[in-house]
This record gives sequence, structure tokens and C-alpha cells, in this order.
Amino acid sequence: MLKVIFYHRDNCQPCRSAEPGWEELRQAYAGRVVFQKVEVGIGNAADYGIQGTPSFALENGGQRINLVTGGDFAQLRALIKDALQMIDPKVDPKPATTSFNIILIGIGILVSIFLLSKQNGSENE
Repeated sequence: MLKVIFYHRDNCQPCRSAEPGWEELRQAYAGRVVFQKVEVGIGNAADYGIQGTPSFALENGGQRINLVTGGDFAQLRALIKDALQMIDPKVDPKPATTSFNIILIGIGILVSIFLLSKQNGSENE
């Protein structure tokens, strides 16, 4: 089974910023991909073959097949899809639409409406 490993540091702001994208991927590919988080430090980052955090490794059968450094979740999602297709071409590589995604879209719409109404209200004054 495909495994995605999130290498992070506790005091890393980009790592904290990557958390929502990580959680979205975990939910979207639950049951089809194993997700693991590994905290790294200056002394052991090289042991994992990474040069910066956040980093995301894709492994299949214990072999690393790809590594992404930074929070480019569009790239990571594409790599997951490609890896799933490579491992088992019969499996649909698209992420499942989750209620979490639908809720996020709804919240985004509500925030947009609120901001537009505030902007329109301030223009009328």
C-alpha cells in the first residue's frame, strides 16, 4: 500500500501552515493510502534523506518513490494519483469527496458573502 510520510519540525511555521493540506489529503485518501508524520530535527534530517521541512515522501513497499519539499499540495496530490495508478491501474486514483471538503466550500462561500456585504455597506455610507 502507498505510504505518504510528512516530515516536520515542531518550531517550523511552514510545517504548521501545511497541516490543513495534510489533513485534507488524509481524509481524501483514507483507506487507500497510509499517512504517517515524523518529527525531525537538525541532527536527524539527513537520516531520512530530507534537506528541509516540510517534506513529504511517497513510499511503496518500503521503497521511496518520490519526495516533495515544501507545501505544494497540488504537486503532492498529483504524485499520489500517479503512484496509485502505477501500483494498481484498476483503482480510481481520484480522492473521495468528503463532507469535510463540502463544509470547507460552504464556509468559503459564506465568508465571501459576508465580506461582500460589508464592502457594499461601507460603500453606501
